[in-house]
Amino acid sequence: MSRLGVLSNRYADGNRGGPPLSPRAGVTIAAPDGIAEIPAALARFAEAGVEVVAVDGGDGTLREVLSALPAAFGDRRPAIALIASGKTNVAARDVGGFGTGDAAVARLAAHLDAGGGTAERHCLEVLLPDRPPVRGFVVGAAMFAHATRMAGAWSHDRGIKQGAGVAMVIARVLAQVLGGRIGPGVARLSIAADGAAPPPPTPHFLFLASTLHRLSLGLRPFPQSGAGELRWLGVDAPPTRLLRQLRRAWSGTVVREPGYAGGGAARLDLVLDGALVVDGELYETETATVRLGEAIRFVAPNASHSAARQDRLAR
Repeated sequence: MSRLGVLSNRYADGNRGGPPLSPRAGVTIAAPDGIAEIPAALARFAEAGVEVVAVDGGDGTLREVLSALPAAFGDRRPAIALIASGKTNVAARDVGGFGTGDAAVARLAAHLDAGGGTAERHCLEVLLPDRPPVRGFVVGAAMFAHATRMAGAWSHDRGIKQGAGVAMVIARVLAQVLGGRIGPGVARLSIAADGAAPPPPTPHFLFLASTLHRLSLGLRPFPQSGAGELRWLGVDAPPTRLLRQLRRAWSGTVVREPGYAGGGAARLDLVLDGALVVDGELYETETATVRLGEAIRFVAPNASHSAARQDRLAR
């Protein structure tokens, strides 16, 4: 079996209040007490020769792990496995997760013993002023930032899980738009792809970018024009033909037309007057660059059914 390390977020939604992971032969477990301790935990994994890092948390924990991996592991990057115990688990829904708790660790260990396959997804690398690069898989702004902010408040005040809260806010905003009211969440954005001259900022209803094949609810909202693993969508405000494009998002057939920009790219340069969201975290910024990052090797329970490249983990 490949040498396995499990980084467990004890504060993740699915872990809070539950017992810690049980010790297991051949498995190194770290439960850092906060984000600031993740780099040191990963450095210890690297020193121990860990080849597979299992992330026991949600998309936010995965973001912090990916952002700290280069400093901890250098050029010898480990594969990543997902134990989906967070409020939002979009990456796990795309590449596959192993469940939660001790049962997940047991399933993952058995999968590795059997020489389980992997699936690749490029991460996104987000460059923000005066901070190290942030690596993740879903970046958004405008209505997406508004929904994330409101969902965080609902999670705190009403006990609603953040993933469900984002969906509820989006549904409310869509109802307002379809009723003729634009509602909150509009932001002025300038989006320049692959070195193009930046256009002047204009009101946008939505900006999204990702390298995942499917987002929550199986949505594939990105126009298929253009090459590149980084897929993006920009929707003008007020949005038009919204129901038609939403139906297309279910089947992955969203098209570029007036008011809807996007497709494939390697780099996006943004100017914005609101927050940018990276895997559930809000970053207040006026400028950002979103570019295609390195390929991440995920240990995938259903790798044989994945459209991504498969290989075998060294045993």
